[in-house]
Amino acid sequence: MIRGMNGGKPRVLVVLGMHRSGTSLLSAGLEVFGVDFGDNLIPPREDNPRGYWEDARLVALNDEILAACGFASGDVGLDLERMMTPHLLDEFVLRAMGLLEELSVGKCLIGIKDPRMPRLMPVWQTAFDRLELQVDFVVAVRHPLSVAKSLARRDKLSQGKSFLLWYEHSCRAMQWSRKRGAILVDYDRFLSSPGSELARLGRRLSLPMDTVARDRFIAEVLDVGLRHSVHDGDDLVRARAGFDALLDVFRVMAGLAADRFDLSSEWDGLEVEFTRSQPLLAFAGQLDQELWRSSTHFNAERQRFLDTETALREEVRRTVAIMQQCEVARLGLAGELAAVQETHVTLQANLAVQAGELEKVRADRDSAEQQLNALLASRSWRFTHLLRLMSQNLRRLVGS
Repeated sequence: MIRGMNGGKPRVLVVLGMHRSGTSLLSAGLEVFGVDFGDNLIPPREDNPRGYWEDARLVALNDEILAACGFASGDVGLDLERMMTPHLLDEFVLRAMGLLEELSVGKCLIGIKDPRMPRLMPVWQTAFDRLELQVDFVVAVRHPLSVAKSLARRDKLSQGKSFLLWYEHSCRAMQWSRKRGAILVDYDRFLSSPGSELARLGRRLSLPMDTVARDRFIAEVLDVGLRHSVHDGDDLVRARAGFDALLDVFRVMAGLAADRFDLSSEWDGLEVEFTRSQPLLAFAGQLDQELWRSSTHFNAERQRFLDTETALREEVRRTVAIMQQCEVARLGLAGELAAVQETHVTLQANLAVQAGELEKVRADRDSAEQQLNALLASRSWRFTHLLRLMSQNLRRLVGS
């Protein structure tokens, strides 16, 4: 069917792929075929300036599904059917069906994209089947080293963890889409030859292309500058955290993205190997989560220590400031004390001089008293007493 409805139901294009594998760019490219990703998309951010083409409600639901398993999108070793009870799984299927019906209202060709989806397909494929939707899968393929470098810049993930996530997401995407006619698209080839890759998608999907929209996509959305690294298979062989199964999966997926359909038969063995690796992936994921919890606890304790250190440094700073103020006050008081002591010495010297003068006055007084006593005790003083009285009276008379 070409863009039309199947019994009144829209056709659905699902974009699968590992995080940082070009799923957003591929989704933007699919719009040239009239694929509608909705109007409730997550807005662009610094790590994806052109946008995500992810419905916010779909992402929120997928995060809930992950959380119900005790997982986040960056955790390794998710096995949804093993970790979730059938009842809870069915509840999420019903919610997925309701969201799909909302997204489909009045539309013929809708697109769904979220890098979380490859590991959540037990929910979504069941929802597709129950709604009897015609679903096509487009899988983005990007070199694991390029993905690892991008995740290191954005999320500070190690190369080893990025490789495990790439392996798990890619195998899950192929597990659900390969037998349903998935179309694989190489990210680097899509950037280098967007016109030919879009034409290839149109042929495989039997969808007509809007050439004006294609030209606008190439001119305004496609940006080769967003690609920060290009690698080949030999780089992956030399990668420190690489492993054989990773190389084999990338080799086959890259070949299928180049329409090397002869490689399709190799996938059965790779899928068996992936299935056998599930306990190891789950164990690695458990260890990673324990390490994350320990790291989180360590970082919290470290932050608490840093906060305490900062508070102590501030207290020391305030104490030093107070001590400096006290020292300034002490120096001021010391200066005042020196001035008081100097005044005290001067006063003591003056007091000594005054004491000497007082002593001389006392001596003069004592001498005068002795002379007076001698005079009073003399006969002449007694004999002249009457004359002195007469003299005093005469002065009063004259004065009157």
